[in-house]
Amino acid sequence: MQTSTRAHNIALIENVYGLLQAFELGAFEELVHPNFTIDAPASLPYGGLTTGMDEMKSRMSSFGQYWDDPSFGLHAITANDDGLVTAHVTLRAVGKTTGEPLEMEVVEVWTIHNGKVAGQKTFYFDPAEARRVAGVTSDSGI
Repeated sequence: MQTSTRAHNIALIENVYGLLQAFELGAFEELVHPNFTIDAPASLPYGGLTTGMDEMKSRMSSFGQYWDDPSFGLHAITANDDGLVTAHVTLRAVGKTTGEPLEMEVVEVWTIHNGKVAGQKTFYFDPAEARRVAGVTSDSGI
C-alpha cells in the first residue's frame, strides 16, 4: 500500500508540473485542495504565500508577466510515507524584459493529503539571479 501511495503521489506531482507549464489552471484545480498553499521566495515579484485558486491565478498571471517559454526539467522526485513529495527541477525560461535565458535549479516540497495537493514550498538556488534575469531592479511592487 505504501509503495502504491508513493507512486500515486509522484505521478500526481509529475502531472501538476505538466499542467502548470501549460498554464492549465482548470485541470490543476481538480488536483488540489480548495485552500492549498504555495510558498515561494518573497524576494520574487510572484513570490510569497498563495492560498487557494484565486490567488494561484493571480500568481500565474504575475509569473507570466516576467517569463516567456517556461518549462520544468525534472531531475529527481521522491515521496515518503507521510504525503511529502520532493522534486529537484530545473526551471528554464526567458526574461520578458531582458531577453536573457534563465536556467535555475529549484527544489520543491509538496504536501499531499487524501490524494490531492495541499501545499508546496519552493526553494530557488539563486533568487537574486532569477530577479536579475526577470528584469526586476528594485523591491518596488513586491
